[in-house]
Amino acid sequence: MQLASSLSKAKAVQKPFPFKGEQGSDVRRFLTAFTMWVMAQDTALNIIDQQGNAVSHHDLEWICATLSYLQDNAAIWASPTMEEFVTRHVPFEKQWEIFHKQFKARFKIINKAVDAKEKLYILWQDTLTVSEYAALFKELMAYTGYSQADLRDCFYKHLSP
Repeated sequence: MQLASSLSKAKAVQKPFPFKGEQGSDVRRFLTAFTMWVMAQDTALNIIDQQGNAVSHHDLEWICATLSYLQDNAAIWASPTMEEFVTRHVPFEKQWEIFHKQFKARFKIINKAVDAKEKLYILWQDTLTVSEYAALFKELMAYTGYSQADLRDCFYKHLSP
């Protein structure tokens, strides 16, 4: 019965999408989705209690699994680490927390206000519906520090005719 509950839990959590190395909220989303997925996996990645719940994890396996989900710029960053594994050197002192901290330090946003302003500057409605454009705009506007009048002007200026 425990095996069945572990299998159904593992299937209930969708695999994360690969992370391509774009800085911003994608880092947080990727790490959260990855952690949810990997916690639902079996004993290859986790230490499971008698009820079939993950109570701890195998750090090296989590690091390797994360590396396998990296593409583009993130994969370039990960290449030296992957080479260390291949040559049997263990990076990050064999600790998930050290890897996690360095990963976030590399890909997180340093200044949310500057990042949001840059994204608003290049955000245009183009082929988006007004609702889609407004949703993306609202996601960014809270971080800019712009006045309501400035935000309104920016919103209308970037609408399609």
